[in-house]
Amino acid sequence: MPYILVDTCVFTRLEGAYKRTQKCIQITSDVIGYTKDILEEYKGRAGPNLLILQAFIQNLENGGKMRFFKRSYIESAVRRYSNKKKINYPTHFPDRKWCNIAIAIKARYIISTNGHLLKTRPNQCNGDNTETLEPMDYAKKRCPDLN
Repeated sequence: MPYILVDTCVFTRLEGAYKRTQKCIQITSDVIGYTKDILEEYKGRAGPNLLILQAFIQNLENGGKMRFFKRSYIESAVRRYSNKKKINYPTHFPDRKWCNIAIAIKARYIISTNGHLLKTRPNQCNGDNTETLEPMDYAKKRCPDLN
């Protein structure tokens, strides 16, 4: 099961603007990895749609499409990785968390519209096989036959 990361600006719009991306995530074996910090960021951006977002998250979790990772696991994995390789972080400090998680869970994709993350393409933060893609590019790559 490949892990993916979905940046907050995309995740909070999966049921709207990025419906094709959402459908692609649901029909592939991809699983969205997240931490407590990311979950709080998702909820913080939801605003008045918080209850809808919480129901959406619960639905994904129940379907095995989301997996929680503890901060201690992420930190330990990043320490081991950084002992071997230099991490190429994006210039925007808050976006470093996406690199750290990608490294720790060996994420296959980071789905984002964030310019700081997209600048590090094709291989995000030297994460061995992590690719940063915009939502529609992810859907085209993973689900080329999806309407």
